[in-house]
Amino acid sequence: MAATAARETATVADVAEAKERALALETRLVDAEAAAAKLADEAANAARQRELAEGKASAAAAERDATDGVLAAMRARVEAAERAAADAAKRATDALERAGATEAELRRSLEDARRDAPADVAVDGAVADAEAARRDLAATVAAAAPLSKMRKADLVAECLDRGLDVEGLRVPELRVQLRAARAAAAAAEAPANGVSEKDGASAPAAEAEAKQTEKKNGAAAPAAAAEAKPAPKKKARAAKK
Repeated sequence: MAATAARETATVADVAEAKERALALETRLVDAEAAAAKLADEAANAARQRELAEGKASAAAAERDATDGVLAAMRARVEAAERAAADAAKRATDALERAGATEAELRRSLEDARRDAPADVAVDGAVADAEAARRDLAATVAAAAPLSKMRKADLVAECLDRGLDVEGLRVPELRVQLRAARAAAAAAEAPANGVSEKDGASAPAAEAEAKQTEKKNGAAAPAAAAEAKPAPKKKARAAKK
C-alpha cells in the first residue's frame, strides 16, 4: 500500500510538472507568435515605405526628364535667337556697306555736278541728310549686337541710354527688357527710315540730273542763236550787190 501511495504521489508530481512545462511552452509559443506578428507588421511597413520611395524616385526621374526637355527646348530657342541676331547683324552690316557705296557714288556724282555748277544749298542739305542716315544706320548696326553675348555692364549701359530702369535687375531680366525695347524701336523707326532713304536717294539724283539738263540747254541755246544769225547777213550782202 505504501509503495502504491508513493507511486501515485510521484505520478501526481510528474503530471503537475508536465503541466507547468506545457504552460511555459504555451506561453513561449504565444510570445513567439506575437513577435512574429510584430515582425510581419514591420515587414509590411517596410514594403510600403519601399513602394513609396520607389514612387517618389519614379516621379523625380519623370520630373527630371521633363526639366531636361524644357532646358533643351530653351537652349534650342536661345541658339535660334542668337543665329537670328547674327543674321540680322550681318544683314545690317551688308546694308551699311551698300549705303556707304551708294553714298560714295552719290558724292562722286555731286562733285561732278559741283565742278560745272555753282554751290547749291539743297545739294549740301542732301549730302548732310545722307551722312546722317549713314550714321543712324551705323548706330543701328552697333545696337544689333546679340544680347546673349553682351556683358552686364554693356547691358546696363544700353538700358540707361534707352532710359530704362536697371535697379535690382539681373542679367536675364536686362536682356528681356532690352529685347523688348529694341523690337519696339525697330517697329517705330522702320516706316520712317523707308521713306527717308528713298527720298534721300532720289532727290539729289533728280537735282543733279536737272542741273545737267539746264547746263545742256544753256549750252545749246547760244549755238542755236549763232546758227540763226548768219542768214540775215547773207541776205543783206545779196541786196547790196
